[in-house]
Amino acid sequence: MLSDEERTLAFLAHELRTPLSGISGLMALMHEGAVGPLTPRQRAVVDLARRNVQHLECVVAEFLDFAALETGTLRLRPTTVRVGPVVDEVVALLRPDAEERGVHLAQRVRPAALQATLDATRFREVLFNLLGNAIRHSPRGGRVDVVVTTDEAGLSLVVGDEGDGVSEAMRPSLFKGFEGDGGGAGLGLSVVQGIVQAQGGDVSVHEGAPGAVFRVRLPHVEAEDGREPRPPNDRL
Repeated sequence: MLSDEERTLAFLAHELRTPLSGISGLMALMHEGAVGPLTPRQRAVVDLARRNVQHLECVVAEFLDFAALETGTLRLRPTTVRVGPVVDEVVALLRPDAEERGVHLAQRVRPAALQATLDATRFREVLFNLLGNAIRHSPRGGRVDVVVTTDEAGLSLVVGDEGDGVSEAMRPSLFKGFEGDGGGAGLGLSVVQGIVQAQGGDVSVHEGAPGAVFRVRLPHVEAEDGREPRPPNDRL
């Protein structure tokens, strides 16, 4: 059940979504040169503006998903997807932020042609939150690893960083809304947990050497598109 304050935030987030989408589209057109060629300095400014708009879009999405999770109205649409391109997309989106902070990103999907049945939009959101969180908490010169594998039980996503880690005292509140990761709206990890649990999975945090390691497990499910999930060792 949402409080009055949470309902107000959800309403504002809903009202912001459309104009932000319009701004994002206009920025994309400028970046592609649709309004004329850009100088290197102009392109840098447009790129910075696009990243800020994308950040705001993520904050809005977090509010809306948090509200949907709290009211039990989150809609999942599992389809059979290639996991590698989804991971590539999220990593590419966050790479400029990582480079600005001097953080190296490494990714591995095994098998390379891995297919899984999941809600691709929600999987992107989970990875975006975990990866963005890892980048924010990594020291300059640090490394963040993203590893996706599969077995008979389901899909495994692991995101590890070389930051200060998560203390035992912080763990009880880590996945609570407005208390969690210290970035964005403070809803990221709460939304991650809600999305993962809504799909019958689980998310946990462990000590790294150094840093923190977040592990997500998602079970195999039937696709809404009617296609049967392929076996884990299938190669296309």
